[in-house]
Amino acid sequence: MLRAIFVQDWHPEVPPPPFTARETMAREAMALRPNHNLTPPHAIEAVAWALRRAVDQSALDRVLAELPQGAAAFWHLDTADPAELARRIV
Repeated sequence: MLRAIFVQDWHPEVPPPPFTARETMAREAMALRPNHNLTPPHAIEAVAWALRRAVDQSALDRVLAELPQGAAAFWHLDTADPAELARRIV
């Protein structure tokens, strides 16, 4: 099952497609396996919140800066209070 979800038909030598708008990628995620998919429209933002709360912010930003163009914007979250992104799990 893990192979089917994560690596089936994956060809690491082929460059990944460029990032598109978050809304476009959310629709793509919701369309995958439509009869068994519970993905909400805000799934990418929810994962971004969880990711940013679980890792060191500066380390994540350093890694994102090294990834293809669009990665930092994809995982960016707008928040008026940066404390909202503070780690919750120690």
